[in-house]
Formats: sequence, C-alpha cells, structure tokens
Amino acid sequence: MLATWKNPVFALPEGAGADQLAILGGTPVAEISRALLDNATVVEQWGKKFILAVSAAGDLFAVDQHAADERVRLEELRGALLAPPPRSRPARGQPPPPSPIPTAVLGRPQRCQLTASELATLRANASLAWRWGWRWEDNAAPGATAGLTGGAALLAEDDGVPLLSLGGDAGVSLTGLPTVEGTAMGAEALAEYLREIAAIGVTSAPPPALQRLLASKACRGAIMFGDLLSRDDCAALLSSLRRTQLPLHCAHGRPTAALLAPGVVAAAADADELTPTKRRRMLAQRARKERHVIWSLVEQAAPETA
Repeated sequence: MLATWKNPVFALPEGAGADQLAILGGTPVAEISRALLDNATVVEQWGKKFILAVSAAGDLFAVDQHAADERVRLEELRGALLAPPPRSRPARGQPPPPSPIPTAVLGRPQRCQLTASELATLRANASLAWRWGWRWEDNAAPGATAGLTGGAALLAEDDGVPLLSLGGDAGVSLTGLPTVEGTAMGAEALAEYLREIAAIGVTSAPPPALQRLLASKACRGAIMFGDLLSRDDCAALLSSLRRTQLPLHCAHGRPTAALLAPGVVAAAADADELTPTKRRRMLAQRARKERHVIWSLVEQAAPETA
C-alpha cells in the first residue's frame, strides 16, 4: 500500500528530472533517530531557519532551529519546575512538602464551580491537586487550616506526600493558584485535571494545562526563524538537543530534524582524505544543490493562490 501511495499535497510534478527523483527517493524519513545527532558536525546555517549537519555515519540532515531550541527550553523548564517529590516522609501531622509549582495567593477566595464528579475526584486526590499548586477551602468543612486546605486532615502518606481528606459536599473556593512566569492556572485548569484523573487514573504527569503552558513558554522564548546563528551557536544548540529526553520532537510534537542525503560523505571515494575544511565545503555544495531541488519541487507541486 505504501509503495503505491501518492502524496496528494506534494505530488511529484510531471517532467521531474533524474536528480529530483534521486533526492526524493533517497530521503528515508524512517531512518531518523537519536543516533543521527551523536557526534554530528555542523556544516552551516541555512536561510536563518535550519542547521545543516552531517552525522558520524556521513548522513546529511537538517535541524529546525526553532523546534530544536523549543525542545531544549521545554525540558529545562520542566526540569526546573517539576522536581521529583521528596523521598523523606514528613512526621505525622506536619504540613505537606513544598509544591514544585509556585502558588499565587488570592486576595479573597474565588468560588470554584465543579461538577459532583469533579468535586468527588478532588476530595479523593486532594494531595495531588495540592502538589501542583492549587489551594482551596472546603465550604462545607468547619474551621480552615491556613496554608493547607480548609478543613483538611492529614490521614496518611503516599510516597512522602501526605494524603488530605476534605469533608462536606458544598463545593470549594480557591485561595491560591499555580503560577508559572506570571501565568496562573485557575478553576477550569483544575477541573480539566480532575477529569483526566477520573478518566485515566493517577499518574505522575503534570496537569494538561501546565503542559500546554510550559510548551507555550518554551515556544515564545526559543530561537526564531530569521535569527542569525554562528557555527558555534549551531554546534551548541545541537549539543543541547542531544542531551534532551526527546530530541526528535519539539514541544508540540513536530519533528526537529529531517534527513536530506543518506551517506553523502561515506559515498565519496576519498572521504577519508578530506580535510575538515574541504569536507564542510563539499557538504555545503551538496546541501545547496539538494535544497534547490527540494524547493523547486515544492513550488511546482504547491497549488496557485490568488
């Protein structure tokens, strides 16, 4: 099926030259892997958008400079904020350990509209919501406990984090919101997290709203298309990308790299005799030729717009 499938968006135009067919036929995206980045050498920045590099195996590939830096920044933000919970078990009756997410205390409580199911999930998983920075008062519980949640009782401990129990059924009012770099996550974000817990159970993953927020922060602070990078800048970015957990995808799931010409260096008969300068020059010439062909195919295949 895949062998006969034709891409309806970027279909190969009629009359394509042999060099175009060879290039498109020799770019197996399925071979993209983490190993491509190991010991890779930067060739040059292309169009203030991509970093051209060659792998240790001689494969020429391009890295999206924005997507790559976005991935690096996302994991840096996650690493700074989402520290693992402490392993030590606090003494019974002591406050829970600090939340990894800063909490902005509200001037006065805000009523949190939750469904009966969401409220039940909150009360059954109060320590999780607390860990991610939400603070609230239980409107049905007599006597609020400052710094924790209104009417909360420390019942047990799970992995070093006290479990909280809330009584009553009159709903809750938020007294503090998790805040990341000035952006707060309110009642809707809490409700979404509670629905996720009810649907898939308890996990160590951050609340969906927090994941989207970190991705947005990483995107806005990342290197953009149009930013000029030196070869040292490009090398530093590739080095940082190699150290990430998911180097092949940006914060939103898009690919960070694309294979352009497998074995371009290995195929050269005198590859072992090339000096670093000649090697970079050869790669740059090959990259310029192939990017010209690829862009010509895109322009020919793209529908005309008014």
